[in-house]
Amino acid sequence: MEAVGLYRCPGIPPFACIVERAKASYISRDAYRAGGYKPDFDALPWEAEYRAAKQKA
Repeated sequence: MEAVGLYRCPGIPPFACIVERAKASYISRDAYRAGGYKPDFDALPWEAEYRAAKQKA
């Protein structure tokens, strides 16, 4: 299934949230990088930025 949302969440260390319709999955920064996911982890918006952009749309 293709992700419909992807953003970084703060934490120690930060992690990525992958939203697929009604389901959200979380993956650690290290696992995201090791898995070769795109875009690069550092290019992902922070959760607050992602939610603000969704509200504007």
